[in-house]
Amino acid sequence: MMQDKIKSQRNACLSAIDNSKSLDENDKILFRDLINNAADGTNGLNQEEKLQNVSETVFSLVMLKILDKCSLPKEDKRYSLYKMVTECKWAICVLGGILSVALILRPELSALITSFFN
Repeated sequence: MMQDKIKSQRNACLSAIDNSKSLDENDKILFRDLINNAADGTNGLNQEEKLQNVSETVFSLVMLKILDKCSLPKEDKRYSLYKMVTECKWAICVLGGILSVALILRPELSALITSFFN
């Protein structure tokens, strides 16, 4: 006999799965099976059945983790550079401002800077 707490948590999770707009039907089926299997293993099974249930649930979780890692898109180098610039835009602006003020106050620094790049 499954506890009422487990039943209500399972039903809430199943409802969230059914109402999800971001999951496709294959994922919904897989997640429904996983949550039902895990809930069924919480009570009413003998030791062998419970061990089998836990093994199947762990297998499903490992499979989901691996599939999640396999579906991550590879980042394009141009996109990575763009992402870095957008994330550091304030630091770049502050650095540019400091450099501009330093060059206005000390114009002789421009000769020093150009000598570094030549």
